[in-house]
Amino acid sequence: MSEITVNLNNFIENILPEKIAQGLELAGQYVENTAKENITDMGAVDTGALKNSITHVLGDKSVEIGTSVEYAPYVHDGTSKMEGRPFLQNVVDEHMTEIVEYLKRGAEF
Repeated sequence: MSEITVNLNNFIENILPEKIAQGLELAGQYVENTAKENITDMGAVDTGALKNSITHVLGDKSVEIGTSVEYAPYVHDGTSKMEGRPFLQNVVDEHMTEIVEYLKRGAEF
């Protein structure tokens, strides 16, 4: 599974564990859905297996977003014969404000 790590320790220290989980769930779902949109917009959908495999899993104080499809790194990062289509990294690069807002929204419940 590809992993995205964002250091939010100062933000997290003062929030109850269940609120952290709520924020991580919201952010994880947002990143998952946006990555699925990206992969379609980038024309990287053939059978839909890669797109449908993108998911998120909550940890104690983390969320991992990725896929277990073995060819995903080749699509994401490219090869010597194919340009990469970074469907997951683009979400982080282009939507960090929204991701943080989802984390904050969870903390407000």
